[in-house]
Amino acid sequence: MNRNNFIFSPEREEYLATFNDFHIQIPEAFMSDERVVFAEAVITMYPRKVVDLAVFCKESETFQACYPEETVNTILNKLHLPILKVDARGGMFTYCEHEIDDDHLIDIEFTGVMDSFSSVGIDG
Repeated sequence: MNRNNFIFSPEREEYLATFNDFHIQIPEAFMSDERVVFAEAVITMYPRKVVDLAVFCKESETFQACYPEETVNTILNKLHLPILKVDARGGMFTYCEHEIDDDHLIDIEFTGVMDSFSSVGIDG
């Protein structure tokens, strides 16, 4: 993947691409060859880190308050692929098409190439 795979969206002021079925968003201010390489690294690492992400969700107070019945296994089965939003520190996964409920977006912020997860946000 390289910069040419991205299309600029002036309305959103970000670059958009799809890679390995992931939708990727990079704000105009952060777009660089390094951020493109970073996005590819995150997508490549995702299958190896998704269990850690599910454990982080399960242990998150925010996630527990909304979905106390979910287990790590049910989270893994219901999340599906997220949108990857790249920023200066790492990024955020936004789960729009999950099966946990029909009303909310689930955002999970991370640093580095999924080195650590920092927050869960549930919006609806």
